[in-house]
Amino acid sequence: MRTIFALIAVCVLCATAEAGGNRPKLPRAKTPVTRTTGPGYSNLQSVDFGGTNEYINVGDIATDAATRVVWSAWVFQANCVAQEDVFGKWNASGTQEWFIRLDATGGTACRPVIFYSPNGTTTVFFNGAADSIAENVWVHLCASYDGGGAANADRLKVWGNGTEISGSYSGTFGTVMHTGSEPATIGTRNVGLANPTIGLVDEVAIWIGGTPPSCVDIYNARTLVDLPTFSPAPTHCWDFNTATNATVPDSCGAATGTPANMEAGDFSNANVAP
Repeated sequence: MRTIFALIAVCVLCATAEAGGNRPKLPRAKTPVTRTTGPGYSNLQSVDFGGTNEYINVGDIATDAATRVVWSAWVFQANCVAQEDVFGKWNASGTQEWFIRLDATGGTACRPVIFYSPNGTTTVFFNGAADSIAENVWVHLCASYDGGGAANADRLKVWGNGTEISGSYSGTFGTVMHTGSEPATIGTRNVGLANPTIGLVDEVAIWIGGTPPSCVDIYNARTLVDLPTFSPAPTHCWDFNTATNATVPDSCGAATGTPANMEAGDFSNANVAP
């Protein structure tokens, strides 16, 4: 909702909330509202996941053998009561390649957990500090992998709103990403629908290889440029500005997403990332 002050008149624009089917949904406006907060930046809509059987299949994005990867997404966690997977590339047997989870910690917020398989057989993970991801507000969640690091703390780091999140490590993060052919999914970790997320997700991006930006730089540029014009450009990005329940364009690459079990209203949410 916004109030626009003119020299003569004051006009108040109101967004009307609508229900999201018979699943629990966050309130959302019927008509997406463009919000521009900086030159070259706009955000039309986010995507609403109901925590049941909804996800977006973006195909086999190739993180195979990469030594550098950065994952970035804005999340608005509705109710962190369980293990909820936001973005992943994981097979049904749970051994490869990676996924990002928000985990309930018994408080009023979540912790980030990053899972990774160095070889397709074993699983290692980063367990973030309790209650480091707040509920019912937009949080920029970002993780950076650098296989050239000397130890776990150098190879995998996680940030929330531009601040590094402390945590513990289980196992050893390898020097390269494992190679696998399973599809990546937004809203859960695989097409098997293990631990789907509940809440809003926006501005998902991944940088693979090369010299990716820092999570701090991505956060600081949040209202300045759109993802496709960010430098260096993401390998893939899904801003959901033109997404529907039939297709989710990859604004930075060719990994067009296919929504599963989602409604048109899931892609008309004017509550967007800041």
